[in-house]
Amino acid sequence: VEWGGMVWEGLRVNDLQLTASGDLLVAICAEQEVVVMDIERDPATGVITVTEAYRDTFAAGPILSLALALDGYSALLFSADSGLHCWDVRGRHTIGTYEGHSTGRYVIRTAFGGHAQSLVASGSHDCNVYLWHRDTGYLLTAMPGHVGTVNAVAWNPAEPCMLVSVSDDSTVRVWGVAAAAAAATAATAAAAAAAAGAAGGG
Repeated sequence: VEWGGMVWEGLRVNDLQLTASGDLLVAICAEQEVVVMDIERDPATGVITVTEAYRDTFAAGPILSLALALDGYSALLFSADSGLHCWDVRGRHTIGTYEGHSTGRYVIRTAFGGHAQSLVASGSHDCNVYLWHRDTGYLLTAMPGHVGTVNAVAWNPAEPCMLVSVSDDSTVRVWGVAAAAAAATAATAAAAAAAAGAAGGG
């Protein structure tokens, strides 16, 4: 990678994204590594400096795709060997795992979405679209409709309850996920209430 005269070499990158704030570049590599780069711009000169913040091995298996949350603190890592995981970008560890879908040798694109990005969506090799609650990992629904591997999903940023999926069956499907979003909101509220109760009781 070359940027402002700087060259980043020695890694075979499978996927990468910039945080919405523009201060971090997150990359996943064929060597089962998560690499994070700090990006800084000198306000006086406009010179951009890119330095490696860390490089960690992802023990769960090779990573095929990456999706960053808008806050830049969480990343979805899809592994053909071990499924879908949520990685704490700044804390440098796994904070969640999402189970139930089918993995295989193909790349599956995943995404955070819903109100306040409280949902996680993924395609699957079993032709379904899967939705989980982001914080608890609870599987909310598996939506049938495709007849081939679902390769990628994307949320409509202007309509938090609208999800789009694409499949090997040569179709693009648009989903309304208001019920799942409501369930996620209720689960979040219940978890917050339980935490508040535990704190008050302690």
